Amino acid sequence: MTNFRADPDTLRANRSGFADVADRIAAAAANLRRVLDAEGECWGSDQIGQSFAKNYTPGVPKALDGVDKLGTTMNNLGDRVVAVADALQNRDQANAGDLGQVPR
Repeated sequence: MTNFRADPDTLRANRSGFADVADRIAAAAANLRRVLDAEGECWGSDQIGQSFAKNYTPGVPKALDGVDKLGTTMNNLGDRVVAVADALQNRDQANAGDLGQVPR
């Protein structure tokens, strides 16, 4: 037998924390996009600037997409924590009901 303990209500209450982090990530991503758009191609057109652009610009969309996905992942984690809490509570209630069916 294990000593596993979980409080489903506490797990559910943490959902808002995941949503808060996801919102902050989304705000940071929007701010990053705004700053990048405002700066434009600020590295110049000389050889060094062209070399920088060659290495920098292809990775920007992937990086921004990664930040967006991080926010989505945080929301999904919050949803999963709630699902785990619900499953634990449902299993506990089913087990309690089954105990009442055990012959004495």
